[in-house]
Amino acid sequence: VTIDVTVVGPPAALTQNPTGTLSGTAGTPVGDLTVTVFDDAGNPISGAGVTWTGDGTVAGGTTTGSDGSATGTWTLGQTSGPNTVTANVGPLSVDFTANGAAGPAVTPTYSTVPPTGTAGLGLPPITVTVVDQFGNPREGDAVTWTVTSGGGSISASSTATGADGTS
Repeated sequence: VTIDVTVVGPPAALTQNPTGTLSGTAGTPVGDLTVTVFDDAGNPISGAGVTWTGDGTVAGGTTTGSDGSATGTWTLGQTSGPNTVTANVGPLSVDFTANGAAGPAVTPTYSTVPPTGTAGLGLPPITVTVVDQFGNPREGDAVTWTVTSGGGSISASSTATGADGTS
């Protein structure tokens, strides 16, 4: 009779998958994150607790399985731009990063509604701000300007929103 015994030590190494920067839309799931925990002899550690901290939320992946891995689904925070979430196992940690883009545009806001003025004189500048459902500015959206009643003209029939969402 032969009996093999493997003694698993405390967490000594933590790997992550995926590596590199992910991309997604603010406030939506960006994908699964996996961490694998090993002892100093390279043995996977089952039952290790994993805590996730940072931008957004990670559902699941709080305890490693028999292969030493835990997988959770990351939903980005509601703010567009860089997001980071950290997986912590005891004293070990790894960071996952993602760029969160603004989501679909919602009804734009106007600086003056409706614009009124005296015939033959110019109106004050009118700006439109385009944001997503979380208030993140949308850059590069086309804004079409049209005189719908009363006559007159406009200086540009179409403009694009800038980094601050205004046009």
